[in-house]
Amino acid sequence: MTYNAYVTRIRNVRKHPNADRLLLGECFGNQVVVGLDTLEEQLGIYFPTDGCLSTGYLEANNLIGKIDPETGEKTGGFFDEKGRVRTQKFRKEKSDGYFAPLESLTYTGVDLNSLAEGTRFTSINNFPICKKYVTKETRGRSIQQKKRKYKAEYPLFHEHIDTEQLAYNLDKIPANEQIIITEKVHGTSQRSSYTLVTKKNRFYNLINGIFKREILKKKESWEYVCGTRRVIITDSFRGYFGEGDKEFRERCHNLFVNKLHKGETIYYEIVGWVDIGQLISKECDNKKLQDKEFIKKYGKTTRFTYGCSEGECDVYVYRITHTNVDGIEIDLSWNEVVNRCQQLGVKHVPMLYKTIFLEHEIKNLISALDMTISIPSTIDPSHIMEGIVLRIDGSKWKVYKHKSFEFKVIEGIIKDIGTIDIEESS
Repeated sequence: MTYNAYVTRIRNVRKHPNADRLLLGECFGNQVVVGLDTLEEQLGIYFPTDGCLSTGYLEANNLIGKIDPETGEKTGGFFDEKGRVRTQKFRKEKSDGYFAPLESLTYTGVDLNSLAEGTRFTSINNFPICKKYVTKETRGRSIQQKKRKYKAEYPLFHEHIDTEQLAYNLDKIPANEQIIITEKVHGTSQRSSYTLVTKKNRFYNLINGIFKREILKKKESWEYVCGTRRVIITDSFRGYFGEGDKEFRERCHNLFVNKLHKGETIYYEIVGWVDIGQLISKECDNKKLQDKEFIKKYGKTTRFTYGCSEGECDVYVYRITHTNVDGIEIDLSWNEVVNRCQQLGVKHVPMLYKTIFLEHEIKNLISALDMTISIPSTIDPSHIMEGIVLRIDGSKWKVYKHKSFEFKVIEGIIKDIGTIDIEESS
């Protein structure tokens, strides 16, 4: 998934109620804690949460916290060597991301006047500045597949595209058009399809290249196929959950076998359990949130079970497409998705509401959503809702996601314990 820093203005700068040397401000509707020298409408750089700053940027701006071995005095900033940009609280106030002045890029030699509002980047003048934070456990794992005698291709079985963040795409939200808001569920993505499969003998290119014509033919057939976000699940598939991975994925895929139309693809989230004792989404020690009200409401541990009994999992469909033999893909509307799920006997992601936004409402949409999405999951109130997905209804997939503040804090805590993120690596 992509990550960028953004050149933007900080707005609504105001006093921090619990700290004399800090201020509060807003970038893309997200509250951030900043220093006393920050000015209203100041043009600067916003680093969203779940990224990390480069070592060069950290050192050039003295952002790494250190302790003088002789005096014991704390110097530098509040980042560690990893440079993680987090969602967290400073003196009981939310801080979602990191805002820095444009001058923090001076060491790169860039002309600061060339950095216009709206510019997004990960490097400047060949100096790396930031990147997506990925745990070393995620980087070190790979999905294994054996080589096959026949190389299969799936021309109509499209990968699911990454869902962009709503906060950075408010200009793409139309006024006076129907918008669907659904709950974002936290599990692992999968896709199932009755799709065209073409298979080539391993010598296909060699023999046909020698004779300059198609001596060896492709084999074509319509088959039921399933996959993760990017990987096709075959007999030799071994994923991130070990021995139980393929089994629970196939169990979910079989809900659609012998039920789909040619070229129909179902995109869905699997939630709950891989097997006895193994959750799909890692649990979180809520004490690390340092929020007594949260613990009182949700208990000492967050477990994203979505109401599934231990060892069981469930499926929530969020997208259905039809792709013809020419590769032209059409999305079902939300009402069509709901009706098709009823026909298939499966669940769809919960719809929270339908609405039409007026022009002035879109500008303040993030702040408005933040006041409404920090609630229990509508599927299972024992844990927090991950966030929402905003869908612009139509024949093309146009959706944007927005996660709740509390979920982003939990997500950061889980990554701190070295968890493999299957969404970023599968």
